[in-house]
Amino acid sequence: MTRPDILPLMQQTFGFQVEILNAQIVNQHTDYWVMIAELREPTLTVVIKIAGENAPLNHDFERTAMLHQLVGVQTRVPIAEILAVGVFDAWQYLIKEHIPGEVWRNVYPRLDVRQKRDAHQQIGAAVAQIHAISFPAFGEIGAADSENFRDALENRTKWSIQNPRLHGIILSLIAEHEALFRGINKARLCHEDLHHQNILFRETGSGWELATILDFEKAWAGHAEIDLARLEFWDGMVGDGFWEGYGAAFDPGYAQRRLIYQLLWCLEYAAPTERHLRDTQWVCEQLGIPVITDFG
Repeated sequence: MTRPDILPLMQQTFGFQVEILNAQIVNQHTDYWVMIAELREPTLTVVIKIAGENAPLNHDFERTAMLHQLVGVQTRVPIAEILAVGVFDAWQYLIKEHIPGEVWRNVYPRLDVRQKRDAHQQIGAAVAQIHAISFPAFGEIGAADSENFRDALENRTKWSIQNPRLHGIILSLIAEHEALFRGINKARLCHEDLHHQNILFRETGSGWELATILDFEKAWAGHAEIDLARLEFWDGMVGDGFWEGYGAAFDPGYAQRRLIYQLLWCLEYAAPTERHLRDTQWVCEQLGIPVITDFG
């Protein structure tokens, strides 16, 4: 579908005097757009997310706004203020302040050893603060029905991996290693999308500082180790200084759970690229299961 005209939406939010000086699409999928717009009257730069009924994910922007408020109140992690959220002419929308910064993928190669250590420490501290947010039960945040962790993880697996054969592999591993998950009883805010593009840094007079963490759309009341396992799997995310910043100790079961969480990511984002196949092969070999090469 064609992207709706954003001027009426800006007028509804900021008044009829508002002017759009510039609007740039920075992310686009079917029935889904993310734009950065420079405004005048008020003089403001905003991020606009718009989703229609055919968007690839079930975007609940009211939920996203609630999570932003939760992180903003309970942590010191810099996070954008939500300016407006709702439905406009059958389109879901979210408007938030734009926090300038560069994605970690682009910043990381330019840093020296000391700067990388400092940045990793900042990332670790921010992730620890997110994980300090607790919930009474695992699963969808705010759901009426409480779940134990194993049930929540199995439901999450079915939700994130559509292919029954592939999510069946994870469910079998969870059942086989049931004892590893039995003692997990602390539901924490799990971002589950902490990749290079969702962590922004900016350069200041004293060095590089964490600007913000983006995209809490996939967050749920899960197990903090899921975020950590994925961070460890990605290049340049967990380096010298990270664990010092994070500041938590792990029980021995993390080493095995980490592999299952990493395989979950491999199958969720199944792609027949050389790198993805190599990473999937490595995890399968570590788990002692047949190597998965067919994601169809």
